[in-house]
Amino acid sequence: MEGQNHLRANGHTPVHAPAYVCEGTNKMSSIIPDSESMLGKERFEALWRRCSLPNANANATQVWDNLVTRYSEKHRHYHNRKHLVFCLQLLDTAASFVEDESALEMAIWFHDAVFEPMAKDNEERSAALFKIVGKNHFAPSFIDTVSNIIVATKHINDPKHNNEAYMLDIDLASIGLPWPHFRQDCDDLRAESSGIPDTNFYSGKLKFFDALVKRPRMYYTDYFFTRYEDKARENIQRYTSWIKEQGYH
Repeated sequence: MEGQNHLRANGHTPVHAPAYVCEGTNKMSSIIPDSESMLGKERFEALWRRCSLPNANANATQVWDNLVTRYSEKHRHYHNRKHLVFCLQLLDTAASFVEDESALEMAIWFHDAVFEPMAKDNEERSAALFKIVGKNHFAPSFIDTVSNIIVATKHINDPKHNNEAYMLDIDLASIGLPWPHFRQDCDDLRAESSGIPDTNFYSGKLKFFDALVKRPRMYYTDYFFTRYEDKARENIQRYTSWIKEQGYH
């Protein structure tokens, strides 16, 4: 696959498809523009059912309701329903290149389920939440795979396989949007971290973006590299220049 080829080219050993298979995966090729349809209970319950163990309770209404409530929390300005919709839309457009679409979609739904602006373990806590609600519903191998994809969104380590590569690229794809969208995201991220002094916040942003641009490629998969890389680097250059003009380093 496309993502596997790139991982191999960067010295990674390709990971074969997981032993489990979620039945009836529908690889959608078009974006669903309506956010309520994208976050609809029907979509989530269909995902839950096709990944559930035989004879497991496939009623996911409470889980869906809890997730939508979490992504609607008032302190969220970026890590909210809009970000979740954007990630699901990107999954749908890139689905034919993804090794395990169902595992990746489940990870997308849960990857920011727990979000506290000052916390450094949101990803681990989000993965832990998935493990709790997924226990007795999914195969242990599926739970481990999804949990690992969620934790990978800390963006500290290179992806271990195709699913993680696409998750990381999807999570950061908005960096490569047109400037007004990118700048709005930056402002929303600042609003979420209002308790952090400007000096600390902008120094952290410079460090994060510096690490990204020093990579040979910001995006691990060819799919996202060809569509977002150039604009993402342009946006980062423009934004970091603005930060430095404000006197932050």
